[in-house]
Amino acid sequence: MPIKFSSLRILGFNVRKARERASLTQERLAEKSRLHPTYISGIERGVRNPTVLSLIRIAEALGVTISVFTHGIQGETGQDVAPFISKRSNKVNRRSDAQKH
Repeated sequence: MPIKFSSLRILGFNVRKARERASLTQERLAEKSRLHPTYISGIERGVRNPTVLSLIRIAEALGVTISVFTHGIQGETGQDVAPFISKRSNKVNRRSDAQKH
């Protein structure tokens, strides 16, 4: 299976697990993230390729970071991308917090 498609399935699985841990339905997550329920369903099934902004909305609605969604996804080098994304998102969050003050 090509990397893109297997990555989308893993991402979707991780989104669903995070949603279930938060005890939310797809409909409630859609409301909280301001996305359509069918879009959430497509992400969870691995048939949609969500934008970073959509992943941020979903993560904020679930109270997690987007690195939770990328756990287990391997880049072309075979390394898990979640630690890299977590490190990058922490830098972005610190920059964003500094701009608010």
